[in-house]
Formats: sequence, C-alpha cells, structure tokens
Amino acid sequence: MHWADGFRRAADATGAMLAERGVKRVVKTRLDSNVEEWLPDAASRYDLEIFDADTGPDVESKIAYAEAGLTEAAFAIAETGTLVEASFDDAHRLVSALPRIHLCLLKASDIVLSLRQASGRIRKLLDEKSPNCVISFISGPSRTADIEMRLVMGVHGPHEVHAIIIR
Repeated sequence: MHWADGFRRAADATGAMLAERGVKRVVKTRLDSNVEEWLPDAASRYDLEIFDADTGPDVESKIAYAEAGLTEAAFAIAETGTLVEASFDDAHRLVSALPRIHLCLLKASDIVLSLRQASGRIRKLLDEKSPNCVISFISGPSRTADIEMRLVMGVHGPHEVHAIIIR
C-alpha cells in the first residue's frame, strides 16, 4: 500500500513503482479522468507503454502481453485489507488477473471500515450498474499449498498486488 497526495502524484507513483519493477508494458482499465490527465506524462518520464484494455477477438492476448495491469477500485475494506472492484466486461476483470503485477488506484474517501459497511456499497453497485456487473474481492496474490504441500504464490492471478491510495 502506498499513499499519494493528489492525482498527479498518484500517476507519478504509478510510473515510479512500475519502472522500479522493470515493467515496460502496462494495460489499464477506465480510470478517474483526473488520473488519466497525468498518466501520459508519467508514462513518458518512466518509459512505459500504457494501453487500454478493450473488447475484441484478441483481448486476452493483448492483456497477457502486459507486464502489469492498472485498475481503479470501487472501494476497499480496511478490516480485511481488501480491494473491491466492479467489472462490467471480461477485459476489465482480466486486467487485474492476467498480468504478473496488479496495481490498483483507490481514493482514500472510498475506504470503509468493515464488511458490514461494504454490503451497502455492494448493493448500490449492483442496483445502479448493468446486470452483468461482477464484484471481485482482492486481498493480495493468490496462494496455494496444493502442489507438493509447498506454498506457491500467484498461481491464479498476479504475483504482486499493490494499491496507491489517493488523499
């Protein structure tokens, strides 16, 4: 988890964090327009190729080509450290699942304390959004010990999950 004071710093923190990990290709979903404004500058400064996920026949290969996925959380749950994403198509959902690094932006005002408080927001998302809305709870990289009783990270998703919280 990382903090950023404002959208410009969030875009810069995104670029710096990804560059630090050797990332060059980033796929993103629709982001807050304030972040979108500053993202091209950060991409240029950190030599990142940032492209939009979209629908189409080759959407999975396009997303899999990326080393990192950049999304925005609908909200987060402090009690469990969980990011909550609302997806309306497969491309959006795959951006947080296929690349080896998932970086999620979140406004500090969109953090609720508990799952009980989250339930009202989930109901609102489902009522207001399209009927094919999928709610995902993301609490870090997947872990399994099914393979020879050894803990393996990132088998069913990214190896790293990061959040930049915008104040």
